Amino acid sequence: MNPVLLTLALVLVVPCLQGQADDVDARIQEVAGVDPKEARAFFLGIKTEAGTLDRSALVKRVAYPITVDLKARRKVKLRNPAQLLEHFDEVFTPKVLGAIHGQAYEDLFVNYQGMMIGSGEVWFTGLKGPSGKFDQLRIIAINN
Repeated sequence: MNPVLLTLALVLVVPCLQGQADDVDARIQEVAGVDPKEARAFFLGIKTEAGTLDRSALVKRVAYPITVDLKARRKVKLRNPAQLLEHFDEVFTPKVLGAIHGQAYEDLFVNYQGMMIGSGEVWFTGLKGPSGKFDQLRIIAINN
């Protein structure tokens, strides 16, 4: 490829991506009420852990109890990380892991419920602590 065209393309694309990230940051702050820096770190942690299949780290990012679909579309309420680890492959299916892997921070969907990965395979949001403020981020839904 022509180096001049490649340089021009990068000069045009990089600011657009930063603009998209700024837009997502603003929506996370204003609509979801979560600190965008914390949301970005949490999201990148999920991506890394899903990419390396760090099961114990991923299950610690979940808010419990969580209701998930297991084999034969049977809904089950998992009450703790140990229970999710027992069913990890049924919950974090290739579809869910692929959605996480394919999601860019700049393209996160954000609404009052939180941030959505993929087409709704994973949702995460801030949870309110005793102070009434969002003090921790957790995965609140896994739709496999």
